[in-house]
Amino acid sequence: MPLFIDRIAPKQDSFVIWDVTRETVSNLFGKQAIQMIFDYAESNPFCNSSGSALNALDWIVRYIEGESSSEFYSICQNSSSGDKFQFEPKSIDSVVTDPPYYDAIVYADLSDFFYVWLKRTLGDIYPINFAIPQTPKTEECTALKHWHKESPNAAKEHFEKKLLQIFDAIEVQTKDLVSIMFAHQSTEAWTTLCNSILKAKMNITGSWALDSEYTNTGLKANKAFLSSSVTVSARPSSKIGLGDYKEVKKSIEKTVAKEVDELYRLGFRGADLLTACFGQAVSEFGKFEKVEKADGSEVSVAELLEMARESAFNALLKGFDGDDFTKFYIGWLQLYGFAESDFDDAAKFSRVGLSVNVSELC
Repeated sequence: MPLFIDRIAPKQDSFVIWDVTRETVSNLFGKQAIQMIFDYAESNPFCNSSGSALNALDWIVRYIEGESSSEFYSICQNSSSGDKFQFEPKSIDSVVTDPPYYDAIVYADLSDFFYVWLKRTLGDIYPINFAIPQTPKTEECTALKHWHKESPNAAKEHFEKKLLQIFDAIEVQTKDLVSIMFAHQSTEAWTTLCNSILKAKMNITGSWALDSEYTNTGLKANKAFLSSSVTVSARPSSKIGLGDYKEVKKSIEKTVAKEVDELYRLGFRGADLLTACFGQAVSEFGKFEKVEKADGSEVSVAELLEMARESAFNALLKGFDGDDFTKFYIGWLQLYGFAESDFDDAAKFSRVGLSVNVSELC
């Protein structure tokens, strides 16, 4: 019954739109936010068409029938992320996880939509789980500054600390592959993710862009966002000492150039192309305890990702002859598309072998 109600609720509210391409009611959560609209669609819950109770029930039944025919079985265990002692050390063959996307999604806030319905239907059966009016917020693994007195630095530190705690527990309990889906665009978010993985004594062994998003209808139509999901693979690893900056840089340039050529051939563009290269770059970096420059200073993950960005840019413009402003435009369009980006990102991008003043581009 709770699942049934939670299938109906997102289509029986005043924030859904009518999808003219499919003649159906769109789901409230076609994107990771509840947006205000004025031309919402209304559906009859007792009819036989889109948005109805029977339609919701049909989806549930079809899922159960499809999954029940599988020869594989699963054991569900109510576990706590970041707890090293919920499973025996090295007892898990592989872990597949879709971690919080830094500051992109307010998970706990959005989950209140379903929590209030679950509380009404299951509150008497599971009183401890639904003892508070809304979901807990402050301890969730996100970098949302409104939970940290509007301080972006405090939010970032909280996210990295929580993510490290989770990956540390995964490393202790897992003996082989860890698959991580991460779809945030910003270098800062990727820096935090990579720092947490490397500090948890794991190394990223690769990354792949998977064309997994259904984007041609409803709330996602004609919007600027990642159109694919980037899956990062990692493994518990043993580091091999110090790495030389020049050698690591050469390896990253070669790896990223090869990755860009392959992804471009497969049709990946914009942010998808760039973020898929990040994992490949870190795989070269993470083999070592640390990477040092000639002066003895240590190379940070942030510098590494800037190196990956530069390598991707150079690979895209290989053989192109034109002025710096044209190179900037073509490179930016290929890596970012028409999505909005921070001024600082554009400023960094313009310094990749170009003589361009970003303020002159406005």
